[in-house]
Formats: sequence, structure tokens, C-alpha cells
Amino acid sequence: MKRTWTVRTYKGGDEEQAVSLLSDVYGQWHDMKYWLWKYKENPVGFFNGSIQIAVDGDRIIGYFALVPVKMKLKSETVLGSLGVDLAISRDYQRQGIFQALAEKLYSDAAGNGIPLTYAFPFYDDPAHKGHMKMGWVTPCIMPNMVKLLSIDNAVKSRIKNGLLVKVVLLAANVFYRRKLHIRKPPRAEGLDIRRVTEFDERADRLWEQVADDYAISLIRDRSYLNWKYAHHPENQYAIFTAERDDDILGYIVLGTKDHHSYKLGYMVDILTVSDETVARQLVFRALLHLKDEGADSVSCWMLEHHGYHRILKESGFASISSGIALIARANSPEMPVEALSNPQDWFVTMGDDDGF
Repeated sequence: MKRTWTVRTYKGGDEEQAVSLLSDVYGQWHDMKYWLWKYKENPVGFFNGSIQIAVDGDRIIGYFALVPVKMKLKSETVLGSLGVDLAISRDYQRQGIFQALAEKLYSDAAGNGIPLTYAFPFYDDPAHKGHMKMGWVTPCIMPNMVKLLSIDNAVKSRIKNGLLVKVVLLAANVFYRRKLHIRKPPRAEGLDIRRVTEFDERADRLWEQVADDYAISLIRDRSYLNWKYAHHPENQYAIFTAERDDDILGYIVLGTKDHHSYKLGYMVDILTVSDETVARQLVFRALLHLKDEGADSVSCWMLEHHGYHRILKESGFASISSGIALIARANSPEMPVEALSNPQDWFVTMGDDDGF
């Protein structure tokens, strides 16, 4: 078959077709407001070459993009990126478009001073295998920490007899009492947990205080946190800070999503000083909030080598595989891929992906 398509860099005016393609491929994507927020309102800026387009004539039939983010890599601050929104029109698949888009995207990223890219495909998805053929590594499968908050909806969705529902719920709540219980941590003297709508300059000081605790991490400064959570065009996050003497010692970001008859709660992001009492108080406040919001369960990504993982387990969370791979790629020869391969180096939360 004669190749009729070419790959080029995004240019102004491509937005409507791009959003239409993404909606067609994914079934339900987002609107133009979200696209502009994600790509054009990013506090790091928009880089020419961070979106690659495949076209056949005037028709956009392929799309692959990076969202630039500031990252800490060992002792350096670098411009990293999140790989997102790979979409190829169904009638153009299996023609090498993914590889052509990716090669141009990675080459332009290196040319724009973006030495590394990370992403979160499902491990068993063909996209994961495709990435591995192009120089990516898989540091780990993300552990998903899960805690039940209620079993009422699970029972009611399966049993229609009202009297039987009451009997089963009574027995189940006795059986699951320990798992459903939200244990109150010891009091932290002078610590105030507050709900806020935005992050101020104290978030910058918090990041500066804890940055050396992490080898590879997004830089969680005020500009990033406000763009990602406070100004998100679709998601309404609940943000709580732990404060003492006018300093922020930590924060936690929460979200919920309705899924059929269930409400799923998420601990989307967390960052605290090394004092574990701060993390315990924030997790406790998060569980109370999500239960008040009617969440049936709460989930959180957390790698096992971080202290948060142990604190979550102490709070009743169980660790299961999410099936989602953390993958990374070095875009330039100066960046050895081995520097990205060790899961012990990474600090990752759900908020580092674009799906939460």
C-alpha cells in the first residue's frame, strides 16, 4: 500500500481536528478548554515540537504529545516530560504511524532540552510493548494502595431484596469492621489541618525543604501545584495543608469519581516533611473527608520504599498491582537510560499522570 500520510509538528489551527481525533479514538475525551489548559497554560510553557501530528492531506490522522514538567534528577533540575494522548485513526493503524510520530517527538524533545520522558501505559497494553521497542525502560508496575470505606453500595448493587440487604450488611459490617475503621493517629501538637483552594509561596519553601529526599521527582512547587490542582478545568480537588507556625509542613490532594453505582476516592498527591506525624494526620483527615463525600473506597499510588507506603498500610490500606507501568525514556545520548531504571529513585503519585 502506498503511504499517503506524513508527520509534521503541530501548528496553530490544528486544535479542533486534534480534539476530534482524540475523542474518536478514546470514545470520550475532553473539550477545547481542557486541551488549552493542558498544553498552552502549562506554567513551564509550550514548546514547539512537543506535539506531533500525522496528516493525510488536510486530515489529521495521528497525534502524540509531551507535557513538559520541571523535574529533579539526582542533584540537577531538568526539563522532563509526560508522554500523553497517543491517538491514531482506526483506518490508519498498523502503518508505522506510531513509530514515525514517536521518533519525531523524541528527536524534537532532545533538541528542546528535554532529556527524559515518562509515561504510564497499562503493562499488558500493546502500547507498552511498542514503547519498549523504542528505548524505554520499565522501572516498575505501580502499586495501588486501596482501603474500603463502605460496602453498602457493593451489597445493594448485587442484592435486590430489601430485608436480605439489611441482614447481609449487618453481618458484613461486623466482619469488615477493622478494615472499614478509620483509626485516629496520636495528636500532633500545634499542627493545624486546613482545607485550601490554592497554594501560596509556602509551597515553594516546602519543596525546597524536602527536595533532597527524592532522587527523581516532579518539582512540586507552587506554580505546578496550582496549575495541576487548583486551576484544573474539569476536576474539583480537595486540597488540605498541614500547617504549624505559619509554615506548610505538608499537603494532600483528594479527588472522587463516580463509577456506576460506586464512588471512588483518590489520594492524588501527598508531600510532607520527614516528620511522620504530619503524614499520618493528613491521611486521617483525607479518609474522613472522602467518607463524608460518600466514597466507597480510596486508592493511592505509592512505591514501597517510601515511608508513606508504611503509613498507608498502618491506616488500613492493602497493596495490589494497578497493572499500570511506570516507563521512562532518555531522549538524548547525554542521559544514560540506566539513570532512570531504578524504582528506588522514583517518587511518583497518581497526580503525576494526566488521568487523575
